[in-house]
Amino acid sequence: MLGRLCVKGGKWNILFESVRPPLYWLFWVRFRLFDGALFIGRVTALEAVESELAGSRVKEMKVTFSVERYWKGVDGRTITIYTGAGGGDCGVSYSVGKRYFILAQRVYARLRTDICTSPKGLGDVKPYEKEFGRGMVPKRPK
Repeated sequence: MLGRLCVKGGKWNILFESVRPPLYWLFWVRFRLFDGALFIGRVTALEAVESELAGSRVKEMKVTFSVERYWKGVDGRTITIYTGAGGGDCGVSYSVGKRYFILAQRVYARLRTDICTSPKGLGDVKPYEKEFGRGMVPKRPK
């Protein structure tokens, strides 16, 4: 229960009763407002590309994943994200064939990851599973 309406001293008041710790609510709000993708997938392709980012040409890695499970921001069985190509740009080093838990933010209309905001491994999925379930399996194309 989020709260209840009551009358106290002739005024209407809402009393909030939290059934979970306050951090849960911050986690939930952050997840709901998050513009990006949250999923578990296996890297199927890596490609070095040059992109336009905030008016500059940058080298990036285009990473394609086969999606196993997702919580948000996935429309099909595959998804493409971008990350820095190295040299101090905070890019994540992905390997073809390896599974990852991905939290990718939408930046300039593309999904992107970096070493500061991306989860560190499959073990990082536990808090998300605890709060939001095991995720959804992407539907097969018809």
